[in-house]
Amino acid sequence: ISFPPDGYSFVGIPESSKKKLARNLGSFTLFRKIYHFIVSLSKSMIFYKFIYRTKDHPGADFVYSGGFVYNGKLPWIVDIIDTPYCLAGNNYELFLKNKSEIETSLNSCKKIICANNESYFFMKRNFPNSITKKITVIFPAIPHRKFKKKIKKSNEQVTILFIGSINNPRDFYMKGGLEAVETFENLEKKYNIRLVIRCKL
Repeated sequence: ISFPPDGYSFVGIPESSKKKLARNLGSFTLFRKIYHFIVSLSKSMIFYKFIYRTKDHPGADFVYSGGFVYNGKLPWIVDIIDTPYCLAGNNYELFLKNKSEIETSLNSCKKIICANNESYFFMKRNFPNSITKKITVIFPAIPHRKFKKKIKKSNEQVTILFIGSINNPRDFYMKGGLEAVETFENLEKKYNIRLVIRCKL
C-alpha cells in the first residue's frame, strides 16, 4: 500500500461505525467470549460479514481487499496477509464450515495474493484449480531501517517476541516460525538474546 505500482493509487475508505463499535466492544473480555460462543454454536459468518461489509469508494476502479471476502460489484483482488483463515474472521472451524461459500466468492476475484508458501499450499489443499491458478506468492517486506537498543548494562539480555495464534493449527509455520527460530539460533551465537514464542506449537 505504501509503494503502489506506477499508475495506481490507493484511495481507501474510512472505518465504518460498525467496525469501530466491534473494535471497541472487542476490548471487553466478556463480549469476546459471548461472540466466540455464538459463532461456535452457529458456525455462521453472518456477524463477520455484517461487521466488515463496507460501501465501495465512489472513485475506485477496483478493490484491493486485505484479507476479507468482497461481495460487491467491482473487480477485486484479495491479499491473504496472514493465513487463509482470515477469510472467515481468523476462525479455522468457521473457515472449514463455510468453505463452499468462500469458494463461491473467490470465483469472482481476479487475483489472490498469498504472503507465504504455507498459505499457498493450504489453499491448494482446500480449493480447486479454478481458484488456486489465481494465486501469486508475494513475500512480505518492510523498508530497511537500522535501529539500536540502548543497553544499560553490558550483560543485559535482549528479548525477541514471536506471536502467533493459540487456536489455529499450522499458524506457527505460516508466520515463518521455523525461519524465526533458525535466525535466532544464528544470532544467539553473537549476541545475548532470548526468544519468546507465544503461539500454538
